Amino acid sequence: MTTQTEKSREIADFLKNHSIFQVLDKNILEGLSPLFTEIECGPGRIIFKEGDQADALYVIKTGSVAVLQSKPQARVLTYLTAGECFGEMSIVHDSPRNATIRVPEEALLLRLPIAAFRELSRRFPQITNEITDVISRRSVGNTPFKAPGLQGNLAFFDLPTVIQTVISSRQNGMLALYGRNGKIVGQLVIKNAAIATATFDQLRGEYALYELMMSSEPLDFTFDQQEVHTGEVDLELMRRPPHMLLIEGARRADELPKLIKEVGYPSSSYTPLKSVPDLARFADRKDLVRTLWTLIEMGGNTETICKQMTSDRYAVLTALDELIKAGMLKVEPGRRITEEYRRRTTQLMKPKLDASAVALDTPKLDDISESPSELLKIVNSLNAVTSNLGTIYGKTEVRMLLMEALAKASKLFPVLSGLRVHVDTPCLDLRGASEKFSHSAESISALLLVSNLFLELLIKMQNADG
Repeated sequence: MTTQTEKSREIADFLKNHSIFQVLDKNILEGLSPLFTEIECGPGRIIFKEGDQADALYVIKTGSVAVLQSKPQARVLTYLTAGECFGEMSIVHDSPRNATIRVPEEALLLRLPIAAFRELSRRFPQITNEITDVISRRSVGNTPFKAPGLQGNLAFFDLPTVIQTVISSRQNGMLALYGRNGKIVGQLVIKNAAIATATFDQLRGEYALYELMMSSEPLDFTFDQQEVHTGEVDLELMRRPPHMLLIEGARRADELPKLIKEVGYPSSSYTPLKSVPDLARFADRKDLVRTLWTLIEMGGNTETICKQMTSDRYAVLTALDELIKAGMLKVEPGRRITEEYRRRTTQLMKPKLDASAVALDTPKLDDISESPSELLKIVNSLNAVTSNLGTIYGKTEVRMLLMEALAKASKLFPVLSGLRVHVDTPCLDLRGASEKFSHSAESISALLLVSNLFLELLIKMQNADG
């Protein structure tokens, strides 16, 4: 068990190495450490709201927080991570909070009451100088974050804002995204506040960036500061203003759900109604359409076609939609259960699917402590299972089952009301999790109910299919 003395030393070490309080002597910090209160926060926790009166300064010990602005519309402005402070501006200017601070995934915070902060500032003017420097940097949009860097899971974070946060930090390095197997599936290299390279699956350049922004897979991500050599950059991509790339990526992400519905992604296939496409209709996209037509003639469905293209899904689905509306293609809706599905599920589904067949690797309810880390374990385990089953049953089928399970559980547990299922991926989206979700005694029970309902629906579907 950690003693009070050890805890004081631990807090003092952190403040000395990773915060604005590093200007103070280590011995002084050990004496001041009892003034700080540790607060453990989970997804959705609101630290304070825009317009609240200032009552404390906060330092992030681990994890990240999101800075939100409510007007003209609610949006995440940036993320702050370990070593950063927040809440300083309203204290210094004696004004209401100018933003809302929300925990996207989890964070451990150090809270210093306003009275203690003002006394420290009076006794140690160098702290005031550090705070003034932070305010000055943030006022010009330059908000570098500290080690260990920005990291998390995209079920809780908004990727475009993550990218913008990294770019605004003025640090060179790599934003890496990891799949369920722990291997890198995508990466963005940042150099001189520009996107130097982008890769995702088979895609490169701007198409990789757009596909990443459209993807709703709950990928893990980390940003590591490192030197970027000139020979490693994509000069054409690097010349594009990052904010313009992000705006275009956001536009494509907004329009993607409609395209998905129009063309029947991911399971539909297509029958050519002409021997060759009318390439004159596609001007600067002739190569894309020519390759697309070849893959259609080979009989692939929408998902397999997209995975073989060198353009992002938006570009491919837009071309498909235009070919269909021009009368060159006929949509052949995919079968709900295919022979390939039956073959791949034989071992998994016999003699009968039950909870142990797709174990969620979650602790028993009686063994769970009501903490953010346990919530995250259940969410990540459930997302891993539904994502894997999506490759067997089909993403659309599993996504619909998860939506039904979440809807049923939400009727019994209102704490789930902010959760959603991603638009084209069978995984929970917690970016809208309510504040109550992070510390309600009901949250773990609610998530386990979602898991059990999902498994029951999966069993019913398998039994119905024979």
